Amino acid sequence: MKLLIFTGIVLMTFANINAQNYLIGFAGSGASTKVDSVKIENLSQCNSLTMSGSDVLNLTSETNIQESDIQNFKGLKVFPNPSLGKFSVEFELKSENMVLFRLYDLSGEKVLLQSQFLQKGNYSIFIDGVQRGIYLLKIETDHLLFSEKLISLAENENTPSLTINESPNVNSEIKTEIPEKIISIIGLLFKSGDTLKLTGKSGNYRTVLMLFPKQSQTVTFNFLDCTDADSNHYATLQIGSQIWMAENLKTTKYRDGSISLM
Repeated sequence: MKLLIFTGIVLMTFANINAQNYLIGFAGSGASTKVDSVKIENLSQCNSLTMSGSDVLNLTSETNIQESDIQNFKGLKVFPNPSLGKFSVEFELKSENMVLFRLYDLSGEKVLLQSQFLQKGNYSIFIDGVQRGIYLLKIETDHLLFSEKLISLAENENTPSLTINESPNVNSEIKTEIPEKIISIIGLLFKSGDTLKLTGKSGNYRTVLMLFPKQSQTVTFNFLDCTDADSNHYATLQIGSQIWMAENLKTTKYRDGSISLM
């Protein structure tokens, strides 16, 4: 019976890991490098949201990573989360045991595996070099299992590493790199093959992009000044190498300054 329960938990965990989850960040170029806001429209599912351009979009399927129902380590803490690829994890072992540390990406691929025999006491581990994305951290012994979702906003190609503080009952402070401002992770329902329409805004500039996400990435809006003689500002849309207006012309004047009678 215990074997069947454990097998069921493992299958559910991997089913959750294989769910579609992409992190999308935003940047600006051209007339402005700042993105004030982004409107995201999922044209395939008819849902949308508007978010700050400095936040991160999490495209997620209906089945997200869930924490295991098995008993957790007492007092386990993960911070900061999200982070720029560096995480501190603190936990308590109530008895000496072999502890297994595993880190998976959202495709279910194991990106880190490490084990060590530890005595009873409080421990801290430091995970570094985690690339941008969403990960599942699992810490387990022969009778305890803990799983936690880690969100990295780092822009690197490093290989994750894990360092264990081998001195139990020592509350050592681990300095971690924290983003200068609090970054929110905004979720939007998404399934593989969906088409997204993104409208980025920076001041009076607006740019429209079509996106067919297949991985975590940073979307760059190329902001251009598109203003008529009446000071109406228009969104632009890039198709291949051509730039098009994304809205109908509203001006009441011709190029020579004469007034249109229409």
